Order: sequence, then C-alpha cells, then structure tokens
Amino acid sequence: MAFAKELIIFKANEDMKHTLPIVFFNTICLIATCLITTGYDYYQKDRLATFVVKAQRNNLIIRDISAVSGELSALIGIFNEVKIQELQSIIPIYKTDGSIQFLPWKITKSIFTNTTMKNRLVDVIFYYDLLNPLMMSFFIWLALSAFLSPAFVLYRINNYKKIALDNKNLLDLKFTELARQVAHDIRSPLTALGIITKKLQPINSEEILLVQEVFNRINEIAENLLQSTKNIPSHTKNLEEKFVPSKVIIDIINEKKLLTGKDITVSFDSDTKSDGILCSGIKAEFARILSNLIQNSFEAKLAGKPLSINIFLRNQEKFLNISILDDGCGISEELLPKLAIKGNSFNKKSNTSGHGLGLYHAKQCIKNWGGDFQIFSRKDQGTQVTLALAKFH
Repeated sequence: MAFAKELIIFKANEDMKHTLPIVFFNTICLIATCLITTGYDYYQKDRLATFVVKAQRNNLIIRDISAVSGELSALIGIFNEVKIQELQSIIPIYKTDGSIQFLPWKITKSIFTNTTMKNRLVDVIFYYDLLNPLMMSFFIWLALSAFLSPAFVLYRINNYKKIALDNKNLLDLKFTELARQVAHDIRSPLTALGIITKKLQPINSEEILLVQEVFNRINEIAENLLQSTKNIPSHTKNLEEKFVPSKVIIDIINEKKLLTGKDITVSFDSDTKSDGILCSGIKAEFARILSNLIQNSFEAKLAGKPLSINIFLRNQEKFLNISILDDGCGISEELLPKLAIKGNSFNKKSNTSGHGLGLYHAKQCIKNWGGDFQIFSRKDQGTQVTLALAKFH
C-alpha cells in the first residue's frame, strides 16, 4: 500500500509539472535562437565592415568624408551610423535619417595600429541595432517551436508512459505477491474448517450444509485468487464456465440470512422457466458479485425502519435477468452516474469500508461475459440493480 501511495504521489507531481518542461524547453530554444541569429548577424556585418574599410581606406586616410559618406549610403538598413574615431575627436561620417537605436551595438575596425601618430585616423566604428536580429530570432523561434514543441511533447508523453508502465508492472508484481500470499494463508484455516465441518455433520445437518457451501465458496475465491497471480484474468472468455444462477442465488440468500435480523427480509422469486438454466461466466465471480450487491442493500437500510430485499429471476430470449430491489435509502440523481466507476463508493459507514471496487468489478465481469449491468435508484425510495447474464449455448 505504501508503494501505491508513492505511485499516486508520483503521478500527481508529474501532472503538476506537466507544463514546466515544455516552458523550459521553449525558453532554451528561444535563447539558443537569439544567440545563433545575433551571432550570425554580427559575423556578416563584421565581414561587411572589413570590406568597407579596405575599400575606402584611402578616402578615410585623406579624410574625404563626402566620398566615404556617398559610398556608405548603399548600406542603408544595415548600419545606422558610422563614425571615425581619432585620437582626440570623433567625426560622424554617416547616419541614417531618423534612426532610433533601441539596442545599439558596434563593430570597430582599425585603420592604423600606431597610436603615437597624432591627428591620424585610428578606428572606424559601425553602429547597428540589435532589435532587428532579435526580432528575426523571435520569428524563427516561433516557426521552430511550432515544429519542435509537438515533437518534445510527444517525447515527454512516451517517456511518461514508459515510466508509468514500469511502475504499473512493479505495482502488479507486488499485488501478485500479495494475492498469492493471501490465497496461501486462506488455505490453511479453510482446511481446518473443512475437517471440523465433516466431524460435525450429524449435528444440525441443514446448517452444516450451509457451512459447507460457504466453505466451498471461500475455497473457490482462494483458487480464483491464485489463478489471477498466474497472469490469467479471471473474467476472460477462455476461463468461462457454465453454471446455474438460480442455485447460486439460493445459496447466497441462505448465507446472508444468517446475518440478517428480524427487521431485514430477503425474498426470492423465480419463474419456472428460469430454474436450471445455464449461463456463461464464472460461478465464483458471480457469487461474489451477488453477495456484494446484497450487502450493499443491507448497508442502505434506513435507521429505525425495516428493510425488504426482493430478488427476481426472469427468463428472456437470450439473457437471464436478475433484479435486486431494496427499499433502503436510495441514491441521489447526482451520484448515480458516478457509481460503477473504479474508486467511487457511496453510503459506506467509514472511509475505509468502501473502496469503489464492488460495483466496478460487477459491471466489468458481467459485460465481459457478454451481459449487461444497470442501476436504477431514487433518493429515500430504494434501489434496483439488474443483471443480464448471457445464457449458455
């Protein structure tokens, strides 16, 4: 159980952090795109600045500013401004009209390396705006994100499924070990109970027969539990058998009558055509389902009022219909659609007594056997559960 709690916490944490890896991935992609784009843009502008300085070196040396400015006019849209850096002054030689630099950046190219030459040209500084390459980075990132994000999400989903499957396999293994241990531990007291029952057989033979029926049912449950530990689902078609529902119903009612008081009555009504009909399924599982449904009716008893449970067996063309009706507390319309869903329970006396598995198990088994399962209920008026079992052919 501790492992199951850890698995639930793990899944909850994964759900809470579901969007975080995607945001982190897109952030990394955006930063990488900005660095690559701005780096490549700087590299291209640096090459262009080197070419311009070499081409205009003579004009720059003789300070033919007009000639240099005329040539630089071809660089509109590439550089916002060009300045000559002398030892003692800065001479602007080119500037685009109305240029606004939000993120100014510069490239410096030297003409002379001998700084002792006074009043001589030293550097040419090319200014440009980083906003343009960054905007380009953003649009490139949007295009890449549209392609890479689904791929990343798919990778995350596959990875999550793999982790979940690994944890499920580990959980199944632990449940298998637990089921095998429980089945093994049940066998020992069952053997002792069987021996005692045989010794007491002459006394109150009717009650002893009922004890034997209970003993056989518990033994079948233990055997079924052992089968489930061998990775053989108990509700699959290849394990289905033929059994007589009417006999199982009578046995369960006799068993339950030992638990009922004077204010609880259980009745059974069957048409003559239903007696002895064989149905497809698993006898032990059907007995378990029927026992759980009757127990649910017991727990629906209103305080201070008698409870009546009526079980009807009717023969139809392809199915054998079993209806269990009680006049207990009933179920509200809001809760009714949530029943028979794994994990949901209703009207249990404590938080630990209901695990939402009884109705879920019943519905799954009946449908796997080719039948149907329905619940009808009204608050404070009672509940009707109808099982349609496929007849054996």
